[in-house]
Amino acid sequence: MATVDTSIYNAFSQPLKSISDYDNERLAKQRNAFALQVDQQKADEYTRKVERENALRSFQQGLIGKSRSEQADALIKAGWGPEGFALQDQDLKWRKGEAEIKNIEADWRTKNAPFVKRDAAVIMQDPRPETIDAILTKHEKETGQSMQAAREQYARANGDPDAIRRIASGHSMDAEKLLPKSDTVDYGGGVARQAIDPVTGRILSTQTVEKTQSPDNRATNETSRMNNAASVSATMRGQDISRSTSLEVAGMADKREREKAVEPKPLTEGQAKAVQFASRMETSGAIIDDLASKGTSVSTPGARSGFGLGASISAIQPAEKQRLDQAKRDFINAVLRRESGAVISQEEFDNAEKQYFPQVNEDKSVAEQKRQNRMTALAGIKIDIPPAYGEKYKEIVNSAKPQPASPGPQPAPQPGQVLKGYRFRGGDPSSQASWEKV
Repeated sequence: MATVDTSIYNAFSQPLKSISDYDNERLAKQRNAFALQVDQQKADEYTRKVERENALRSFQQGLIGKSRSEQADALIKAGWGPEGFALQDQDLKWRKGEAEIKNIEADWRTKNAPFVKRDAAVIMQDPRPETIDAILTKHEKETGQSMQAAREQYARANGDPDAIRRIASGHSMDAEKLLPKSDTVDYGGGVARQAIDPVTGRILSTQTVEKTQSPDNRATNETSRMNNAASVSATMRGQDISRSTSLEVAGMADKREREKAVEPKPLTEGQAKAVQFASRMETSGAIIDDLASKGTSVSTPGARSGFGLGASISAIQPAEKQRLDQAKRDFINAVLRRESGAVISQEEFDNAEKQYFPQVNEDKSVAEQKRQNRMTALAGIKIDIPPAYGEKYKEIVNSAKPQPASPGPQPAPQPGQVLKGYRFRGGDPSSQASWEKV
């Protein structure tokens, strides 16, 4: 029996589609085809991107060891333009940043070098450990820079003055290399004096002096030239008087310049105060150390009490105790005036007295520690005294220190007394006839 194909029946039995239905189907097929095309394009684009990145990475492997600018040029020449231009921009920014960092470091070194040179000059003059500590502490406060490396370097000298001076001399020479160097440029119409950073070669400052003159200046200079010419031509007794006089004047001027160079510059207000306070501290400190060596190092209890009691105790105590109290007052007043400049209260004075001077029943090691505190305080103030003023400062201190008393007259020898191999007969001791050899 033959099989009946029902699909034909089913096809004719479906409702008829409208024109819009056919249009919708056609549009849906187009959209699907377009979506597939876009996806394929994205896939192709991604594939090309990966292939380009792999090729770029492979090409850059051959540029290892070359500078950024050389790598950028090679990329551009090989057709990697965008990557090469981007690397050029990065290289330019890096160079600018590096230049700025170098300028900042150079400015810091140039500004720090004078402090290092000043510190080295003071240490070479006074290589004691307490002086080094005070100077490096002051440097840290002034510049904000840690001086731990310098402390460790000086510590390795183990207190040897010669080794400390060698270290300070090396610091001074290193600082000298960083100080600006002057250069003079003659450009015809004037002269330019330039301060140049020795590290970067950058011009820090320029001072220009013009050569041009006004008509009045030219007339004055011409008159001076003619007068000088006439003066030079005058002679007497075969000698050139003008020349000899000029040489005398030049010699006198040169002598004055040498004398001015030897004399230290006038002190600033801060330096003058440093001389004043340091000399007082050093003089009173010498008195205190001298009294301590003789057994007087502690004040009499109650000597500074109020209500007149302290004055009574002070009046009846030995002269050595009175000298000790006076030296303490001078030292403490100098320290506290230097630190604050204000009126010193009794509490501040008492605290300073306990800080710098031995007290009753204190151990000898504590007394030595306080003596070191006095030396450190003195060194901290002496930092502000210019090295050129060192000799003058010593004169001030030596003139203020108590001089040893001159020996009194020798007692007259007695008849029969033997001195240095001679016996005194009697009479005038200054007469040779009054002595006989034993």
